[in-house]
Amino acid sequence: MAVETLQEKNKRLTKEVKELKQSIQELTEIMMKKDKLIADMRGQAEGDFLTSPTYQQMCAQIKRLEAELALSKMRDETLEKRCQELSERLSGQEVKQHIHNERGAGRKKLLDEGEIAKFRKMVLQDHDRQQIMQAMGISQATYYRYKRNISQK
Repeated sequence: MAVETLQEKNKRLTKEVKELKQSIQELTEIMMKKDKLIADMRGQAEGDFLTSPTYQQMCAQIKRLEAELALSKMRDETLEKRCQELSERLSGQEVKQHIHNERGAGRKKLLDEGEIAKFRKMVLQDHDRQQIMQAMGISQATYYRYKRNISQK
């Protein structure tokens, strides 16, 4: 094997450095082309998406929903103002209950649903009329009126 002289070694290394610099430059150009291609593809995709019917529909729906939201907020504010006005009116006035008569005279109200169910149950269980009247605290006329109302239903 021949021993390489310093001058030959220097030429060889210089040549390798030039080749490496040229490879780096080529790779840099390739990377720049790829970056440009990627940027172009992104721009095209964004442009395609922005003009797509789906995107247009989504934008229209967003506008409708924003309008509905604004309308709902306006209604809410109006109702809050109305509620506040009414509460201010009520706080300034005494709430009067309408009493038909102060002595409580006249025919009493019908039994509520729970009492009617109890009355019906006692009638179906064949309780004596007197027992039902005493248990419910009603008169004979009321007993017959309730019995008639139940049979009509």
